[in-house]
Amino acid sequence: MEKRQQRVQMARPPKRTRRQHPHESSVRSVGLTLANPALRRRSHATATPRVVGTRQHVDVPPEFVTHYYRQSRRPFLNVSDLPDDDALRVMDELMSERRDGKQHRLFGRKYLVMRRITEARLHRAFLEAGGPPQSTAPHYFVLGESEWFRGLAADMDAIRLGLPDLPPDQTSVTYGDSFAAMEVAQEFGYSETGERHAYHGRVFLLADLPRVLSNYGLPAAGPDDDYAGYERRSMDKYIEVQLWSDGPIGHYLP
Repeated sequence: MEKRQQRVQMARPPKRTRRQHPHESSVRSVGLTLANPALRRRSHATATPRVVGTRQHVDVPPEFVTHYYRQSRRPFLNVSDLPDDDALRVMDELMSERRDGKQHRLFGRKYLVMRRITEARLHRAFLEAGGPPQSTAPHYFVLGESEWFRGLAADMDAIRLGLPDLPPDQTSVTYGDSFAAMEVAQEFGYSETGERHAYHGRVFLLADLPRVLSNYGLPAAGPDDDYAGYERRSMDKYIEVQLWSDGPIGHYLP
């Protein structure tokens, strides 16, 4: 990286209060009992997925969300929490790991700018939808699980939370990765599929999930044989869930 770089400018989010939690390497599950009234009414049904292309048509939403993270790093890290200099240093480290074949995600200065634009749009859209987010940058999950996302790194690990444990007033949803859902990837020349769908530019609430799944199905993308160039292919490989509060995951945070 050049020594002299223009700093990425964005207002820093409020510092989060976190508690230390010992590292665990296996998939973790937290409270899968249904508590959300919007989802409880159909909890007795059994989801029988029918795969059409790379999407499943399901009767009920998956009852959990998954946060993927690298075993070499703590869960629930977000570069938006860092000062610019530290964030750029992390981008350098991650790009070095990509060149070494340890992970496939495309990071860098442009990623950092895109991430902050995306989160600003998510925050604004969630406010307009009625959510009062407690932070300016969310914690990220996928609805159910994503074999495609797990394949982004050899040392990928996962934390699983029950969907009903997410507070409805602190949880938003996008169909597909939020970079594409907020149409930032397209504006920066990525995800060049030439397709725009009704769910692009939209943020949904937890109560919207049954309708979203009925209209669009549940993405069911497996791992890529070759992740090279993935950023220019469709990013509708999973449903992304954003948590705007530390509450449900406080025991994982420092």
